[in-house]
Amino acid sequence: MRKIKKRCCSFILGVALATSMFQGTVYAAKDSSTGKTPSNIPINEVQGKVDSYMESYIGDTVSGAVVVAVKDNKVVLEKAYGDSNLEEETPISTEETTFELGSLTKMYTYTAVMQQVEAGNIDLQANIFTYLPEEFSKELEGKLISDTPITMMHLINNTAGFEETGFDIAVSDTDDLDLTLKAALLSTMPQQIYAPGEVMTGSSYCSALAGYIVECVTGMEFSTYVQQNIFEKVGMTSTTMLANTKNVPAINNKKAVPYGLGNGGEFRQVEYMYSNLYPSGAAVTNGNDFAKFIQAYIQPKDEDSKLLKADTIKKMFEKTYSINENARGQGIGFYEYPSDKMTAYYHEGTSNGYSSMMTIVPDSNFGVGVLCNSSVSSEFMYGLMNLLLIDENQKVTVTQGEPVTSPSLDDFTNLSFTGSKRAYNNVLQFVGYFGNCSSFTKGDDNTIVLDNKKYKQVKPYVFEYAGTTNAEQESILTETVAKNIYFGHDEKGEITKWSYGCTGAGEFVVDSSTSAQSNLSLAILVIMLAGVLCAIMFSTNLVLTAIDMIHKKPILNTPKGAFRISTFLFVGLVLNSVTQITELLETTLLASKDFYWNTMGNYGLSIAIILSLFYFMYCYGKEKPKMIKMVLYGMVYALIALYIYLLFIWKFFSFA
Repeated sequence: MRKIKKRCCSFILGVALATSMFQGTVYAAKDSSTGKTPSNIPINEVQGKVDSYMESYIGDTVSGAVVVAVKDNKVVLEKAYGDSNLEEETPISTEETTFELGSLTKMYTYTAVMQQVEAGNIDLQANIFTYLPEEFSKELEGKLISDTPITMMHLINNTAGFEETGFDIAVSDTDDLDLTLKAALLSTMPQQIYAPGEVMTGSSYCSALAGYIVECVTGMEFSTYVQQNIFEKVGMTSTTMLANTKNVPAINNKKAVPYGLGNGGEFRQVEYMYSNLYPSGAAVTNGNDFAKFIQAYIQPKDEDSKLLKADTIKKMFEKTYSINENARGQGIGFYEYPSDKMTAYYHEGTSNGYSSMMTIVPDSNFGVGVLCNSSVSSEFMYGLMNLLLIDENQKVTVTQGEPVTSPSLDDFTNLSFTGSKRAYNNVLQFVGYFGNCSSFTKGDDNTIVLDNKKYKQVKPYVFEYAGTTNAEQESILTETVAKNIYFGHDEKGEITKWSYGCTGAGEFVVDSSTSAQSNLSLAILVIMLAGVLCAIMFSTNLVLTAIDMIHKKPILNTPKGAFRISTFLFVGLVLNSVTQITELLETTLLASKDFYWNTMGNYGLSIAIILSLFYFMYCYGKEKPKMIKMVLYGMVYALIALYIYLLFIWKFFSFA
């Protein structure tokens, strides 16, 4: 599960860094001086434009990057910026430095799938159980709630309906990796939450399962298949797709150090990531190899590439899913780029400390890719894409149709939404509600408002950005990813979900589980009350117990003593569960074993509290306290019972 954090940075780029940041390998094709980019920049001016653009980011919010551009199947730019190791001031090299690709790994997986479609071994519309081993199918069938068959197209579109379990998918320790892809899929198998084709959940499991199907139909381990049929075919010598990249030291040891941004805007090194579901996010590559892969999708005169036939590549750009008929959507691995001024297709990826993106403009035979060793790079990457792809002078022809009269804006407001890419059946469902809930309010100028951004309905169920409700400066992401909002609806026209329509992070679905929302609010309130109460009870009871022991007063065999035992145990339970919540919120690379003792602590302390309550009742039978004390005891025990109940509701007693 990935966490979305907003950070503001104001680090000023020094003269020394500005001088050194352009070190690294530069490559340009000898005959690349002709032609223009889709944004109308002459090819021989591309490097200068990119250099100027990079000055605003390298050393500020981006530690280092590689930019590659391909025109008419020729590499016209391949250049490194910044450092692969800030501490040692090691410059990035396009031919040496490697980067994790995160979700962009899926493009290799879908390329492999389409190769098998060409070979006649996979039908995109066939039930996936056609290809899976019997014992695996039985395990998967036990997780399904719908009789609708899951197809390969559902896996590619992330619409198979699977939840994102969060645990044991991306980990920081290679000891947490399974030996085979099959074992990893079995150990992380999620529950199906939606019927196939109903909701796009952005599931890591879908693309990993697609890779496993390639493994099943070819009889080759998937990483080996990709190595032989993709990387070697186009001459990618510094790229790997293994769960444990340490097994390829020649590539792994050249990885750029991954960085995130601290609260003060400073770069901080983060952990390397390893992926059990490696067809979804484990690939590592360098700039030179990345350019070769992009080249394979840009073939002049409809020629077949080294990887796929020309017709297959065209098919991958065709829309296969969108939230509504007027929305931008996705093809096979590619998403429609959010711009009305040109037609392009892209895929992006992030992992812990890395970001990547590739975009193809078929009409211009142009492609661009970027690799970063920074995890907060979305605005930087979209800005770079806009620079090379969008001609701001290009006029957009708007066809005037009938005025939008329905549906009413009231239909879009006062609804609670939850992100579909989240856990539903383990403790991470609690964390998911913090970052994934969203709702729209009605503006005073015929708009709907989300996070201070106003949107006006331009077509039924399609809204366009119309400014902010405050003086907030517009960002590149607002002008691209968040430019449009699209709503899905049922046959009656009632809203069921929404999305930006151009990313693979999943959709936001109407949360009909009002009890879950109310329980979340209640849980937060109870945690706050429990924290205050624990601080008071712990300090007070500790002092009183010490005083009683000094005066040699009987403690344990009285209601007062039994109550103190309960309070001490309750303090331990609150500290244990709050520690667990904190770790879940701060950690992106989650291994279930890391929370084993937290879960055991929740069990042990809860059972001990229940036993202490029985002991309190036993002592109460021997010595009845005053009524005011009984009221106090009753209120505290009621809060303790509510706290344990909420831990149960939010799966804090689940080991996965």
